[in-house]
Amino acid sequence: MLVDLTGLDSAPISNNSVIDPNRYIGVIEKIEEVTSSKKGTPGINIDYRIENGPVQVSGASAIGRHVFQSIWVPNEPGKGRDIGLSRVARLFHACGVDRSSMDISLLRGKSVLITVGKRTYNGEESNEVTDTKPVPSGM
Repeated sequence: MLVDLTGLDSAPISNNSVIDPNRYIGVIEKIEEVTSSKKGTPGINIDYRIENGPVQVSGASAIGRHVFQSIWVPNEPGKGRDIGLSRVARLFHACGVDRSSMDISLLRGKSVLITVGKRTYNGEESNEVTDTKPVPSGM
């Protein structure tokens, strides 16, 4: 065996990938159009890599960690579509990209100020990006 797994039987099973809720500067590493598997709703998945932010309560750094955001934009007119379009518009604004281009690939590599929260789904705690804003000058 190449990996020494001594102590595995008593190692805690915890989700150490969850970072503290706060604001961070994140760079968009990956952005892609997707379709939800449940309802077939179109949307955008964004993978942010933390490049700056506060030290965690645990004393660890969040720099280099990844957090994710899904923005759903239903094709049908209504509140869900309005909310989704508003979130995409905020993302374009935060990236400093003219939203009239409607080209999400232009957002890749851009740095934005992200608000990261926590949520629990099926008993598992995870992070979610709840808002995006332009990076303030001097940060």
